[in-house]
Amino acid sequence: LHRIIKDAFLSGIRLDFRLSVITYNSLAVLPYDNVLPFNSCMEGFIKCIMLECPNIRAKLIDIDNITNCRSVKKELEADNRYSVVAYRNDVRYLRTFLPVTVEPLKEDLHPVRPGGIYLLTGGYGDLGLEIAKAMAKQTLVHFILTGRKGFPPRSEWDKLALEGGPIGNKIKILLDIESSGSTVEILQADVADQNQMQNIFDYISKNYGKLNGIVHMAGNPGHGVAMLKSLDDVKNVVKPKILGTMILDSYVTKNKLDFFILFSSVTSVVPEAGQTDYASANSFLNSYAQQKINFETPVMSICWPAWTQTGMAVHHNVDFEKELFVPLSTKKAIAAFFMLLTKKASVIIPSFINDYKIDKEQRIFDVDFISTETDNGIHVDEDENKSSTEYRLRTIWKEILGLEEFDHAESFHSLGGDSIMAIHMLKRINTDFNLTLDITDLFAFPSLDKLTQFIDSLT
Repeated sequence: LHRIIKDAFLSGIRLDFRLSVITYNSLAVLPYDNVLPFNSCMEGFIKCIMLECPNIRAKLIDIDNITNCRSVKKELEADNRYSVVAYRNDVRYLRTFLPVTVEPLKEDLHPVRPGGIYLLTGGYGDLGLEIAKAMAKQTLVHFILTGRKGFPPRSEWDKLALEGGPIGNKIKILLDIESSGSTVEILQADVADQNQMQNIFDYISKNYGKLNGIVHMAGNPGHGVAMLKSLDDVKNVVKPKILGTMILDSYVTKNKLDFFILFSSVTSVVPEAGQTDYASANSFLNSYAQQKINFETPVMSICWPAWTQTGMAVHHNVDFEKELFVPLSTKKAIAAFFMLLTKKASVIIPSFINDYKIDKEQRIFDVDFISTETDNGIHVDEDENKSSTEYRLRTIWKEILGLEEFDHAESFHSLGGDSIMAIHMLKRINTDFNLTLDITDLFAFPSLDKLTQFIDSLT
């Protein structure tokens, strides 16, 4: 599907059409559903592509083998008010969120075993170290932390810890963990590489017998609209979560653990532009956990909101004020992690929907789309001689790019614009000018001058 949309874009075809995708048992609707996780990847893609290409009206219809063809036909002909619909026994279902009460953790129910052996994939990333540090505070354990990238040898740790910096700070956390009595091993391995992970499993079997728990945190962030991503870009995002989970599954299937925790994201249920691959990969994690509802090893997919002090959201400057699910401080996230370890649930979002923020964001959204800035006094005479279209477009470009002055013949990209900015600009232009442009138009007319001429020709 990614390739079809990208090829259409590169061929100059307007991305203005209706897209319906029919999947089989991709979603866990009823308790006895035999969920097929690979099919669920479509859900994340469908939700995000509509934000990237507003003129694509997409819907996912998930069916079982009892669904009547007439029901599917009726759904295909219906409007796209709901982007995800499921049919079971020919009954129509819509996704919703249900509140879950999480009780404080009781000490005698604590799932972290004294002397336990725990594998943390992506373990020397920011979140991995926070989880390891917190687990080590509960009791003395042994950690096996894996990552795709190399890590300095232990002989250099003391020196690097004194020097500080990103690596030095990570090493300080590791040394603190060991000073508390727990032990740490750093093993380089790509969780999506079967041979490398098999070596890890063999090492664990030889030296420790078996693991007590796995926390799968390895992953790469997605970035940029689907039309501009290469297949390698997509693979880089989805492989650690999808292929990595299946490789870990081969171990968990043979060895009963106390828990197998998957770090998913709210992006899997709340779409975000530029995240088709990341949302798809996390949708897989959720469906995998739902497939394993009666598995001997408890499996849970935690759909994390943003962590406000560390992790991907911090590194990518996420605007926490615009998050639908309330972001968590590290302290609250860690507390939620330990509470959830004692719960029997497949997919959990450890946060709540903040109605105040929804209303607030909607008001800002409306104002942003209908207001125009007053001129700041620079080149007033020149602007007054410009066409109304050029003046209005210039105001939009200034806001999106954060520039006061720029060459109108320069392309949006050369001025510092990226694909996500282009999506925001497209929405603004379509609203202000009452048009239905799509992303291909912005690439066909990349400068302010060319875009002005094009819009004037339409109006």
